[in-house]
Amino acid sequence: MSGPKLSHIHLKVNDLKAVVSFYQDLFDMQITEDLGSFIFLSNDQTHHILALQQSAIPFNKTGQKLYHIAFEVQTPEQLYDFAYKLESKNIPFQAVDHGISWAIYFNDPEQNGLELFLDRRSAPGGTPTWEGTSRRLVIRM
Repeated sequence: MSGPKLSHIHLKVNDLKAVVSFYQDLFDMQITEDLGSFIFLSNDQTHHILALQQSAIPFNKTGQKLYHIAFEVQTPEQLYDFAYKLESKNIPFQAVDHGISWAIYFNDPEQNGLELFLDRRSAPGGTPTWEGTSRRLVIRM
């Protein structure tokens, strides 16, 4: 029996328009419902995987709200293409080889942590379990 799967992420943000644009642009998300101070986004058949809410009271953008939201790709080429996309938009990122995965870490406009990863547990050179260490992943631009 498998456990619950991730349904959606709900973020409160200071600049709803900028954050919506960011997720639409990078993740090809579409608005599925716009209620003014709430906007729901998806890039699959579900109603939403990301709910964004305009914060009623502005907050410090650098305060820790969550560690990260992870998005998975299926091929190394998709990971590389995404790194090129971030580079072309001048969005700083870190590429890391965890053994079990290759990951790219970056932030949205309000400093919410994001991860794009490729599962490498069964791939040549991959490891079946995380060994507690990570190495820099070189992506040639």
